[in-house]
Amino acid sequence: MKKELGIGGKGGDDSGDAAEETVAKPGKPAEKTVSAEAHARLAAEFDNYMKRTEKEKAALKLAGKKDAVIEFLSFADELDVAKKSFEKSKDEGLKTGFGMLYEKFQRILQKNGIERIDCVGKDFDAETCDAVMLSDADTENKVLFEIQPGYRMNGMVIRHAKVAVSKLKDDDDSKGTKENEEGKKDKG
Repeated sequence: MKKELGIGGKGGDDSGDAAEETVAKPGKPAEKTVSAEAHARLAAEFDNYMKRTEKEKAALKLAGKKDAVIEFLSFADELDVAKKSFEKSKDEGLKTGFGMLYEKFQRILQKNGIERIDCVGKDFDAETCDAVMLSDADTENKVLFEIQPGYRMNGMVIRHAKVAVSKLKDDDDSKGTKENEEGKKDKG
């Protein structure tokens, strides 16, 4: 059997792809055969396509979950406030019942990879915290207290903690304040 390029093809174009050959058989129209190299290339492209779509699906799922979780975080904040109120309650049954609900909610968060950012007393980290207040202190750049807790989901920050950050007391300001007070005493 004789292989000839271009026989039975369109216009005898011999610029063809190395991966495809046109083969003419006596009495049959020309057929195209795909080489093993072209087949491997197509299989690799399909594999890459499948991996890419799986990553896109996972990213969409995570984004949807993140949006839902952010909605629940305001509820978690309200539960924290309620917990503080119930801790002061004298009704032990009420305290116990609320404590059980609170712990169950915390387990649900943990099961879904959601964790609270622990930042009080640590160095301020702009990756996890938003400084909304500065307070004079003996140390600089430490988180003094939390105004609103921050959360991570599977290691990714989904809500930054809103915190008060320390700044060093300025001795010049305190000296200037003393001088102003002494000036007022002299005038008065």
